[in-house]
Amino acid sequence: ALGAFTCYECQVAAQTGRPFDASSSIDDTLGRLERQRQLDVAHHTADSTAYGYLLHIRRTLRWQRSFGVVAITTYPSVIPVHGNASVTVAWHVLTRSLDPGRDGNCLSAGSLAKIRSAISCAHNDTTSLSSGGLTQKIRLPLAPTLSNQYEWFVKGLERRIGTDSEQAYVFSFAAFLAVIDDVESDYQAAAGARFSDVPGSKAWATLWDHTFEGLFWHLAFFGGFRGGEAFRVSWDQLLRDQQLDPAIKEPYLKLVIKRTKNSQTSKVDVFVAATSRHSSASTRRWFLRAAAIRPQASVARPDFRAKKVFTSPAGKTWSTTNTLNSRVRPRLSVVQARSSNLLPANINVDTEVTSNSFRRSAATAMQAAGTVLIPTHIVDGHCRWKLEAHMRDYYSQIQISEKLRATLYMCDAQILEQRPASPASGPLAAAALPATSHGRRRRRRLFSSSDSESD
Repeated sequence: ALGAFTCYECQVAAQTGRPFDASSSIDDTLGRLERQRQLDVAHHTADSTAYGYLLHIRRTLRWQRSFGVVAITTYPSVIPVHGNASVTVAWHVLTRSLDPGRDGNCLSAGSLAKIRSAISCAHNDTTSLSSGGLTQKIRLPLAPTLSNQYEWFVKGLERRIGTDSEQAYVFSFAAFLAVIDDVESDYQAAAGARFSDVPGSKAWATLWDHTFEGLFWHLAFFGGFRGGEAFRVSWDQLLRDQQLDPAIKEPYLKLVIKRTKNSQTSKVDVFVAATSRHSSASTRRWFLRAAAIRPQASVARPDFRAKKVFTSPAGKTWSTTNTLNSRVRPRLSVVQARSSNLLPANINVDTEVTSNSFRRSAATAMQAAGTVLIPTHIVDGHCRWKLEAHMRDYYSQIQISEKLRATLYMCDAQILEQRPASPASGPLAAAALPATSHGRRRRRRLFSSSDSESD
C-alpha cells in the first residue's frame, strides 16, 4: 500500500555522490533525515484512506500477475535519482522543523511552508534568451518543490506535526470601549499634570504617549489594520475631516496605504468614521489632540513633519512588538482583571492577542453590527482580506449564539417540511417519506391544526 521502497543508504549516496559511510556523523544524520522523509511520504494519506486503497492495490497486483503486465512497481524500486533536489530540500525542512520558534516550541507547518514558497520563487521555470535581435523563452524544469514526491512529503509532515495554528484573539467592541475609557482617564490626568504644557518635559512626554495611544486604538480597530500597517502611515497619507456629501455631517478620516503585505506598489484607501454615537469612542477627537501636540515636537525637529504618525517625540516610529507589549496587552489585561464578561479569564492575553487581533475584531464587529445591511465583500474588503469564500470563517469569529441559531433553523426546517403548504416540502423532501400502498408518498403532519401559527 505504501508503494516502492528505497534503501535510505542508497538515497543518501545518490544525493551526496559518494558511498554511504556509516561511521560518518554527517551521513548518519542524513540517513536519519531520509528515514523520516520516507515515513512522512508514506503518511501523506490518512490511515483510513490507505487502508481503503489496499484492497484495490492487491487486486491490481493479482491482475498484473495473471496477464503478465506491470501496472504497479513493487520492491525492489528503481535506483534513486542523483541530485534529486526534492529529497535534499525535504532534509533541510526536517532539520528546520527541530529549530525553536518564537514561543520556544518547534516551528509550525505554516512557518516551514515558507521554505517551499521561497525555493519555488527563486527557481524560475522560464527564462528569456536574446540572440540576433530575437527574444525567445526557454522552459526550465519545474522547481523541485512542485513535484509529487515533495507534495507527498509536505502532506505527511503536516499530518505529523499538525497544521492548526492559534488564531489571533477577537476582542469585542465593548472591550474596546472599556480600553478607550481607561486611555481617556489617563489622558485627562496627564493633561492636568504640572508642566504638561512644556514641550520636552516628562509630563509632556506622558501626555504625548497617551494621545497617540488613543489615536492608535481607534485607527487600528475601525480601520481593521493588519500587523504593522498602522505604523507605516505618515501624516501626508492621513487626509482629515473629509465629507462624504453635504447631507452627511459626520466627517471621516481617509488613510492612504501605499504599501501592503501583498502589494508594494498599489495604493489602498482606508476610511475611518471620525465620530461615534458612543461618548468614549471618537476618532476625530483623538486625531485633533494628536494634531495639536505634534507641532510642539516639530519645533526642535524641522524634518518631523514628514515622519510617521505613530512616533515618539524624537521621531522614532512605533514597532509592532513594543506596542503590543507596552500598550495593547496591558490595557486588555486590566479590562480582563476588572470584568470577565468583557474578556474571559481563560484567555492568555500575552500570547493570544496578536497584531492581527484588530483586523479580526473589526471584521467580526462589522458582521455583528449588521450582516444583512453590510455585504460580505465590504466586510472583507475593508480589512483587506483575500476575497475568498472558503477563508471567511478564518477571518471572523462566529459567536456561540449564532451557531446555536443555525441549529434552531435546521429544527424549524424539519417542522416546516412536514407542513403541506411549506416551501420546504418539495419533491426531494417528499421522496424521503415512506410510500403508501397505492404507490404515492404519504405526508405525515406534526400538528393537527393547519394554522401556521399553531406552534
